[in-house]
Amino acid sequence: HADRARAVEGVDAVIHYGPAFHPRETAMGTGMIDAAAAAGVRRFIYISVIHPQIDALLNHKAKLAVEAYLIDSALDWTILRPQHYMQNIDVPRVIAGGRLPTPYSLTQPLGHVDLVDLADAAATVVLEDGHSAATYDISGEENLSAEDICAIVSDIGGTPVQPLVVEPDQVVAMIAAHHPLGAYEVEALHRLFGYYGRKGIRGNAKVLSWLLQRQPGTFRDYVRRSLPGAA
Repeated sequence: HADRARAVEGVDAVIHYGPAFHPRETAMGTGMIDAAAAAGVRRFIYISVIHPQIDALLNHKAKLAVEAYLIDSALDWTILRPQHYMQNIDVPRVIAGGRLPTPYSLTQPLGHVDLVDLADAAATVVLEDGHSAATYDISGEENLSAEDICAIVSDIGGTPVQPLVVEPDQVVAMIAAHHPLGAYEVEALHRLFGYYGRKGIRGNAKVLSWLLQRQPGTFRDYVRRSLPGAA
C-alpha cells in the first residue's frame, strides 16, 4: 500500500499495465486504482486486453475484473484493449534459428498489433481531451498465421524461416527455466495456447486508425524495423 501511494504521489495521470498471467493481477490493478483515487490523480488509463469477456482465459478474466472496478471508481478513466503483439516475435532470433516455434496450429490466424501503436494510442488518450469513460480496442489490420509470419520474415530477412509446432508443455518448461511459474500461471498459459489453437484471436482496426489518425503499422513494418538495413 505504501509503495503504491509513493508511486502516484504528485502524478497527474496513471497508465497501468499489469503483469500478464500473475495470480494477483486483479488485486494489483484494483490496488493501483485505489491509490490513484486517494492521491487525487486526474486520469487513469488501464491497459487491458482484446475481448476480456473470453471467460476461458484467466488473464482475460483478471483484466475484466479490473475494468469493472475502474468503471465503478470516481476516477476519470479510459480503457485500452490491445490484441496479440508483434513484439512477441523476436525477429533476429527467429532468423538466426531458422525456425518459429509455435505452441498452436501453424495455420490459425491471429491478429497482431505493434506496441509502438499502443504507446501512441496511450499518449493520445492521456494528452487529448474527449477520451473520458471510453473503452477502445487496439487492433491491427492483419490476421496472420505462423506460416504467414515466416513467409514475411523470410522475404524481408532473405533467409528461409520455417514454422515449427512445439507442444505447450515444452513452451511452459522453457519459460519456467527463466522465470519460476506457479500453478495459476501454468494453467493460464495452457488455456491461452489451447484457445489460440482452436479459435485464434481477432480485432478490428477502425478505432486504432481513428486514434492514431493513420493506419496501424503492418507486420512488414515491424520486421524491417527489427532488421536494420533490411529492404
